[in-house]
Amino acid sequence: MIKKFYLIMAVLLLFVAQSFATVVVWDPVVANSITGYKLYLSETSGAYENAVKVVPATETTVDLSTLSLDEGKVYYMVVTSYNANTESMYSNEVSYSPSLSPPLIRIE
Repeated sequence: MIKKFYLIMAVLLLFVAQSFATVVVWDPVVANSITGYKLYLSETSGAYENAVKVVPATETTVDLSTLSLDEGKVYYMVVTSYNANTESMYSNEVSYSPSLSPPLIRIE
């Protein structure tokens, strides 16, 4: 029987401006069974097809400057946790529009 597991965390996505870099940060899942996290990004709210970044369970950040994002466009993001059997539900959605001086946005 495959156990379902859900993203049991209050997702915190935090955009931090440092030297024109913007970093997405979330609280880790408190479970030993997760393999990692997936960041989904879309120009349409609620429409996520493919993860743009996959990180191991030991990481809870993604530097958005490593992605090809166009200045002035609005991007919508969610995070999931996953293991070999399943993937969690999406976190709360946040939006971000790249600019020369990224804002600090905290969503809880």
